[in-house]
Amino acid sequence: MLDLTNKIHHLLRKDRDCKEGAINKRKWNDNLHRLIELIMETDMIREKKLKVKNEIRNVTDYYNTSLIPAITALTAQYRKEAAKHGIDVSTATPITMGMWIGGDRDGNPFVTAETLEISATTQAEVILNYYIHKIEEMYFYYAVSSSISHVSSDVEKMAALSSDTSVYREKEPYRKAFHYILERLQNTYSNFTQNTNHEVCYATVEQFQNDLLTIEKSLIENNDAILTTGSFSEVLQATEIFGFYLASIDLRQDSSVLEACVAELLKSANIEQDYSSLDEEKKCALLLDLLTNDPRILSATHTTKSELLSKDLQSSKPQES
Repeated sequence: MLDLTNKIHHLLRKDRDCKEGAINKRKWNDNLHRLIELIMETDMIREKKLKVKNEIRNVTDYYNTSLIPAITALTAQYRKEAAKHGIDVSTATPITMGMWIGGDRDGNPFVTAETLEISATTQAEVILNYYIHKIEEMYFYYAVSSSISHVSSDVEKMAALSSDTSVYREKEPYRKAFHYILERLQNTYSNFTQNTNHEVCYATVEQFQNDLLTIEKSLIENNDAILTTGSFSEVLQATEIFGFYLASIDLRQDSSVLEACVAELLKSANIEQDYSSLDEEKKCALLLDLLTNDPRILSATHTTKSELLSKDLQSSKPQES
């Protein structure tokens, strides 16, 4: 439905061209009619309740179509307006993303450690695919010749690492540099989704940013600052906002469940035999004392754990990204 709606929106933006005869009116009408008919004959509400996996996919679909380009553009405009007033916000991110799908365990029996992992993995796939697509575009367009424009030695070093050995790239160092970045991104995606072990990859988003900043610096120093706008600027902004994880995930749980888990952990560690019977003041004092003076990992004890505690601990494990 989302894709069909976007296609209709795109067609309606061409209404003026249709009226002026710039595009074929019959073809335009047929395309619009077909898309509307498809929407009219599609169930708006499904009879079967969506699973958490479906929710995750539906939400992440909005990122590529609207959220990533809109938020990066807004951040760029925010920094420009601040600069006009002499305010340096070059390191500020006015909008950061978060979501709860996959982590909302309070009352949702279908949210488990598995769905949390699916949520984190899906988000990483979305943002990595976005970066790969954008770098592919820049590799295609940045055919800047070294016989016309100078390039920094750092970019030349990066270009030398590229596996693109075509003779037609001998005077196109920026394209070779983007090819090297693309290779590292693709290997990062493969390592993450297929458990491969490519060495030429990115361990952190900061490494990716540094490669982009190396190219940016070279373009600016050689009077090509205009080439750092558009997609280049969008990707650089995106790395600051979305990183390699896209959005943080809120882990939600009912307070009664958390109390039961804490009580079981404290009892198994012989710290407090009946935590739940303490009043709020004593509970807070006990927990603050443990956090300050005895910050050990209580879940590491080898005593048998209840199903409730085991499930909660599994869902709370840090997700790799």
